[in-house]
Order: sequence, then C-alpha cells, then structure tokens
Amino acid sequence: MRRLPGIRYDLTIRSREHSGDGTFSLSQTYLEAEDGKDVTFVTTGKRMTLRGIPGDENATVWQLISDNGDETTNFLCENDSTITLIGDDFKKAESGLNYSLKRIKQ
Repeated sequence: MRRLPGIRYDLTIRSREHSGDGTFSLSQTYLEAEDGKDVTFVTTGKRMTLRGIPGDENATVWQLISDNGDETTNFLCENDSTITLIGDDFKKAESGLNYSLKRIKQ
C-alpha cells in the first residue's frame, strides 16, 4: 500500500473588531494527489468561536462553516500560536499524525 505524502493547510482568519467571530479562507493542498501533481481546494466561510469540549469546559474552539453550509471544520485553540484539528465530536484524533497548525505572522 502506497502512502500519500500528506495535506498542506493554509488558513487565513479575519476577525470582526471586538468579536470572537469572523471569516476564513482555508486552502488544502493534497500533495502528489493526481499522477504526482498537487491538487488544491479552497473553502471560504464564517468562523465561529465556541467554548468548551468534553473534559475541558474552558477550551476555545474555532468552528469553520463553509459559505454553502456543506462543510464544518473544528480547530481547538491550544495557545496563541497553535490550533489543532478536532473531529465533529470535539475530540482529537487518536493517531500518531500531526493535526496542528502553527501561526505564521505576516
């Protein structure tokens, strides 16, 4: 079984002033997906800020809801520079893979 190289995420968040909510643009590039070539999908929509997950009522979750409403993606805010992809059940994946995104200041 051949293992794919992975997915590169590029997430841009725009917040409304004095609000935990805003908008987002998420680019997912599947590396070497089609005949060795990268394939990129871009999703835009609303970012909502939620409070609490199972086992941590103070946790902050960014919930990304696509413009068409078909996709919802959840990220747990670990600290000021790291968010981690979590499932619809608000739990981290139980695998050895890295689902964290690090902030890059521009």
